[in-house]
Amino acid sequence: MSNSGSENSIKIADDIFEAEKERVYLELFQRTTNRALDMAEELQYVVDDYPPEQTEAMSDLLDLLRDIEPSSEVDASMKQGATYKQLAYISHLAKLDSVTQWATKEWYATAKAQGLTKRHAGHIIARLNEISQGTAEIEAYVRDAGTGE
Repeated sequence: MSNSGSENSIKIADDIFEAEKERVYLELFQRTTNRALDMAEELQYVVDDYPPEQTEAMSDLLDLLRDIEPSSEVDASMKQGATYKQLAYISHLAKLDSVTQWATKEWYATAKAQGLTKRHAGHIIARLNEISQGTAEIEAYVRDAGTGE
């Protein structure tokens, strides 16, 4: 007597479960992204509790997610929360310590409250590095233009 029919049924059920799990993770990732972008807009109108430069910095960081592309396949970076090291590096790249003494702490709280994933944090880091590289190139161009080279 063969169990191949029941094994087939189990495999089909497992495949359906995995596909549904992937769909849910993609949906959660998109919801998190949308929530972070909504908060970026809302922070532009917060004036009572926080210094404007701090809310602007948080808004600008979250707004960097505007061009994040949804992945067709779920990977670990979309399932796991952003790490402290990633958030600290973002704070360093964005020079949050120079904004207000609480900006870095608020960044950690904001990222956690929004449920940013490793993928979100990685995207923000990549965008900040692109911006930094572009700024360095412009500064070099202006410096070289000023010296007549």
